[in-house]
Amino acid sequence: MRKSIKILFWILLFFPAAEIWSFTLVFNDGRRIEGTWIAETQQVIQIKDNQGVIRTYDKSQLDMNALATSAYSSNRDAKRAPEKAEVQKKPVVSSIPDRPTGPATGAVIPRQSGIGTLPKVSSRRWSVEAGFSNVYEDNINHDEEDIVESVGVVSSLSTRFRNRASNPNFLFRYEIGLHEYTNTDQWDRLSHNLRATHLISLGKNFLLENNGEIALNGSSEDRELGDQYGFRPVLNYYITPSMQVELFAAYRYRKFETGTDAINRFAGVGFVKEWEDHEVEGYYRYEYNDSQNPRNDRSVSTYSAGYAMPVIGHVTASFAARLRATHYTSRLADIEVDHGPDIEFLRRDKKWNFKFALGLPLGKKFELIPEYQYEYRTSNDPDKKYDANGASLSLVYNVW
Repeated sequence: MRKSIKILFWILLFFPAAEIWSFTLVFNDGRRIEGTWIAETQQVIQIKDNQGVIRTYDKSQLDMNALATSAYSSNRDAKRAPEKAEVQKKPVVSSIPDRPTGPATGAVIPRQSGIGTLPKVSSRRWSVEAGFSNVYEDNINHDEEDIVESVGVVSSLSTRFRNRASNPNFLFRYEIGLHEYTNTDQWDRLSHNLRATHLISLGKNFLLENNGEIALNGSSEDRELGDQYGFRPVLNYYITPSMQVELFAAYRYRKFETGTDAINRFAGVGFVKEWEDHEVEGYYRYEYNDSQNPRNDRSVSTYSAGYAMPVIGHVTASFAARLRATHYTSRLADIEVDHGPDIEFLRRDKKWNFKFALGLPLGKKFELIPEYQYEYRTSNDPDKKYDANGASLSLVYNVW
């Protein structure tokens, strides 16, 4: 099966629709300015004043508590998608990880740099969320010959913390998940994921995010079960309040029961554009995996794109595509030759992954998320080719 995914609406990248929400900005010194809300980031608010001039103000100059109780807050939040984050967004298409995984939560595409999973807009500094997913896999082991069909259940509980209800500079998230599947016990596990983020404002247009993460019994992008400890800084440059470029890097230590521990490093660049309740993104990432077993040494180039849009009411749709090209530095593939001996080449793989998901809010506390994923891999090693389909239905409950 070969499909190409074309992302429409690229022409909209540089033509965001203006918002028409009237409100009054309240400054710390008591001054007030009336205007219409245009856009907003974690650091600034952009408005059009009554003379038609577009102005940008640093939030540190504003009385955010007064704004939180004003028409600005209610009008803005009513127009936004229900699960949109103040600083970061919770993904439906969760960075396109290799399956099996836990329930996707939220209704916005991910940030491939690794951010985009900490807390949504809320007046609370603490929040708790529970998730339950039914998962179907027609080739759970991603094998060309030994195909195993499986149905799974993933239950999760997560808590999030921010040090301030408005404009936080420290974010924390912990999630525990129980994974259980039929016809195999390879993927059955209890997983833990902890992430902490420190935000540093570097002037009006720059934001530095320092992310630390610990994942126990998790699944990596290459479907390796084990523990991972990582540090990932992300430098965000806001071209406009609704358009940004991201530069990121990471150092990750991976520990496996097989004893083939590895050091994984990567760096990359991304572009994110938002308009109204739409978002589009594109990322490139280069990584190198240095393993204790030379057979697992490899370089990987990852290209990804995503698009999120409102559908009807508060229902949202997310699309994502990823190409992951892997070059092994020591592992050989045997190529059969007619009427002659086999020829050995360094193994080369290309893995395509496509995802589609919907976010359907059920009242204020629940969200239903159906998701479909298709993946296939080509390789110069004939035994490593496969294709796989997966589907899940997740129910997310906002406990507190």
